[in-house]
Amino acid sequence: MNNSKKVIVIGLDGVNWQLINKLIDGGFLPNIKKIKENGSFSSLRTTLPPVTAPAWTSFATGANPGQHGCFEFVTPENDLDDYAPISSNSIKVKTFYEQLDEIGKKCILVNLPVSFPPKLSEIVITSLLTRGDDFVFPKKLIDEIPEFTKYKLAPEGKKERKLKEHIHEIRDIEQTRFKCAQKLFKNKPWDFFFVLFSGTDWIQHTKYHDLINQDLKKNQSVINIYQDIDSYLGWFADNLPANTNLLVMSDHGFSDLKGVFFLNEWLAKENYLQFKSKNKKHIDFGKISESRDKSAKKALNLNLSGLTSFMWKYPTIFKFAKKIYDKIKKILPIYVDQDIGIDTLNSSVYSLSNLIYLNRKGRFSNGIIDNDNEYKKIKQEIIDKLTKIKGPDNKDRVFDVVADSQKIYSGRQ
Repeated sequence: MNNSKKVIVIGLDGVNWQLINKLIDGGFLPNIKKIKENGSFSSLRTTLPPVTAPAWTSFATGANPGQHGCFEFVTPENDLDDYAPISSNSIKVKTFYEQLDEIGKKCILVNLPVSFPPKLSEIVITSLLTRGDDFVFPKKLIDEIPEFTKYKLAPEGKKERKLKEHIHEIRDIEQTRFKCAQKLFKNKPWDFFFVLFSGTDWIQHTKYHDLINQDLKKNQSVINIYQDIDSYLGWFADNLPANTNLLVMSDHGFSDLKGVFFLNEWLAKENYLQFKSKNKKHIDFGKISESRDKSAKKALNLNLSGLTSFMWKYPTIFKFAKKIYDKIKKILPIYVDQDIGIDTLNSSVYSLSNLIYLNRKGRFSNGIIDNDNEYKKIKQEIIDKLTKIKGPDNKDRVFDVVADSQKIYSGRQ
């Protein structure tokens, strides 16, 4: 990048071309349509798992999760059921914005996941996994830009909340984010500028099915979110400095929810996992799902204030924060296991969200798998079994991909 060249990246969390093209064809996204027609476009390959934390970290590093070390929002520590949230300190390789910073290029990051604590000498407005209320760096920006006093990382998601209120808050959050980003864009020097709009992902967790399968006119209140963000993109596109490249991208796509498979229950049934409690409430893992509507309704019942704002998308990771989990578990959605209590001395594996960890000696303090042959044997057994599992109709497989990390990642895992 020469001295006169600038780059702005605008992220739209969780969007895919299927939905974007439908909205374009309906006349709802004139600015994205214009950008698409006047530029180049394609489908990006996301990470496995297709999750915000590893995906945006791969964007920031150019590395796969095996190299940068971020596979999920949390990472296991000393024991199989001992997890801690990741942070920018978890990233094992240098990000491109750190490299730009080192050569004197000015970077501004707004809402980039896994950017807390900041690694830049310039402006960073942090995102998911921010601890506490400090997300504006440097803090003096709060005095310079009054909108930061209204800035929120994520919706509150209060219990029994109406969809109308949820949509209203998402629009308010993204409008405030835009106003703050707009002032930084206009008034602060920069060579690289990044801003992520998360509202697309938040609303899709409850309304994606309707957006894809229904007449768009029936979902105008939801589409307002996309139209707002489209107008924000239009402003940035119309106000680009000379010699500036604009990129619009996402971290992963989206899909309609068909069901839920309780992986730890299955692992327990197959004798790979043991629970401490003999009286643990059993979940019928043979039934893949609650209905989509029930799932969507319960997904609104999250409290996302403060430390837990990033739980919006992945509530299963509450297990790493026992105090928080105990406080709010009564309003958690159906995806969250009960307080499992893993018997790590008698468990070979444990699953958290999209990942299965093998309890290997040398990796975990209570590891029980003590040689490579046993490790490979258990891993392949689980892959083979999960690959064959079919849904309630006995037609479609539950898992499209059951991947061996050593085959899809390079680097230490």
